[in-house]
Amino acid sequence: MFKPKVYRYAFTFLINIIITRVIVADSSLSSSEIVHDKTKDEQRTTEKLMVPQNFKAHGLDYLMKYGYLPTKEIEIGGALRSEDDLKFAIRTFQKYANIKQTGQIDQETISMMQASRCGLPDIIGSSGIGHRKRHVGHRRRGKRYSTSGTKWSKKHLTYRIINHSKDLEIEDIQRAFSDAFKIWSDVTPLTFTEITGAGEADIHIRFAKRYHDDGYPFDGPGRVLAHAFFPGDRRGGDTHFDDDETWTISTSAKGMNLVSVAAHEFGHALGLTHSSVVGSMMYPWYQGWSKSIQLGTDDIHGIQSLYGNIKPYDPLNPLPTEIPIDEDGGHNRGIPGDQTTTTTTVTASDPTTEPARDEPTYFNPDSDKPDPCKSSYDAISIIRGELFIFTGKWFSRVDKDFQLMTGYPMRITHFWYGLRADIDGVDAVYERQTDGRIIFFKGNKYWVFESNHAEAGFPPEGRPVTELGLPHNIERVDAAFVWGHNHKTYFMSGDMYWRFNEHQNQMDYDYPRDITMWEGVPVPVSAAFQSWNEETYFFKDREYYKFNDLKMKVFPGYPRPSNPTWLKCPPEKNYRIAPVAGASVHRSQLLCLFPLLIISLLNH
Repeated sequence: MFKPKVYRYAFTFLINIIITRVIVADSSLSSSEIVHDKTKDEQRTTEKLMVPQNFKAHGLDYLMKYGYLPTKEIEIGGALRSEDDLKFAIRTFQKYANIKQTGQIDQETISMMQASRCGLPDIIGSSGIGHRKRHVGHRRRGKRYSTSGTKWSKKHLTYRIINHSKDLEIEDIQRAFSDAFKIWSDVTPLTFTEITGAGEADIHIRFAKRYHDDGYPFDGPGRVLAHAFFPGDRRGGDTHFDDDETWTISTSAKGMNLVSVAAHEFGHALGLTHSSVVGSMMYPWYQGWSKSIQLGTDDIHGIQSLYGNIKPYDPLNPLPTEIPIDEDGGHNRGIPGDQTTTTTTVTASDPTTEPARDEPTYFNPDSDKPDPCKSSYDAISIIRGELFIFTGKWFSRVDKDFQLMTGYPMRITHFWYGLRADIDGVDAVYERQTDGRIIFFKGNKYWVFESNHAEAGFPPEGRPVTELGLPHNIERVDAAFVWGHNHKTYFMSGDMYWRFNEHQNQMDYDYPRDITMWEGVPVPVSAAFQSWNEETYFFKDREYYKFNDLKMKVFPGYPRPSNPTWLKCPPEKNYRIAPVAGASVHRSQLLCLFPLLIISLLNH
């Protein structure tokens, strides 16, 4: 006769068999799901893009720059892009440009990409100059503008012409801009007044070449003609024209018509974005001159939805928006035809106004040495296989076990010979891959070291960072590092970053770019480096951020305190690690607990 204990064992055995079958079935399903997902990921990361060689140089950058492909892929080189993604982007571009939608890089597509145009994106995502998959080119208009930061809060706007083109007389330029503004004021309560004396203007207009301190450099004659910033603080409304172009106001002269281009750019300065309708005022590509400038129905609806109207609009009797042209070489020309416009917003950024970074002030009462466990990082880098951390006048040396070496922190000038004697710290440092030289940055100067001595003949006061291709107004380089994803050198300053070509000793084409493309990285960053395993880390104050190179964003769960990780310091009190989104327990893990629960019940 079986005892109750035997019943319990038998019953438990049967329950375990049932649970095991459920778990195995569940695991099989999970495994198939994982294999399926992995297959899709592998397809997205390994498919070879079949594009013409003459397209590879700038064609992909073009699609990303103007919003047809995710801008994050500019840095990761298309690692997340499949051939289908590229075909979709090409087809979207072709639809927007009103050319045959083949999905292939044909001659018509290449010609359109080489045509003169505005420098702003055609498709603007929700996070600035980004990517948003939406249908383009349709005539049905929805409300595409945001109610925040997309318009001026006043109706009477002022503008100042900062400088003038070499191609035109001052009076002609003033008249051209006045006429361009007039086509917008004719259909709204807006007024525009030029400021020539003292006083601050809402919109600054200037002619500039190449890099001109706004993060969006021009490209010489042709292609990008001008760009403008959407309404907002700081640079909001500012409009820039490429001074490498030949500007004209004449109907017969060769060159780019200033009124035509200015009217388009002022539409951006008021809050409108590009339209896919050929002939519209906000069509991205330059369309030459016309005997009149005329706003279409959607242009008027778009601008009036932002600022109101003067009187109800009658499509059968449109408001006067035409500016007659002077046939013998006058200045009133524009883009013809019916206009359709969409509206949205982006935030303009200005790297010249970044907040100042405080110098570290963490010192032990018994010494002027900083306490490494209470210090922030000014710069950090792997040099000759060891980790170097710089804080104020001092630096620490750390081995691969994250142990601080004996005798550190040490004064920078006691180890690195050839820096300015009165230097009070460094802003950035990295080891150059081409020759193993060590590059230091402080303020707007840099130094090149061979081992711990300055390169022979290198001046102790340093050399200007402009020699490297950085702009003259850079006050400091916040971070310099070699990115493990592509082994290229990057410089960060304020909210902009540059990619430096070590072999050609110059900046790469189409830089600087906005640092927001490195999603989740703080602005301005304090330091950055590539670790021993080629992973990327960013630092701000006393915290660090681990970066996902493939997805171009900070990993979940960051920032975390720097010193407990990199120097094995005691954990900081009351520090809460950022939660990881999407954390959950799998059902198979819960099922494993059932046998224990049943045994517990039987024993009672």
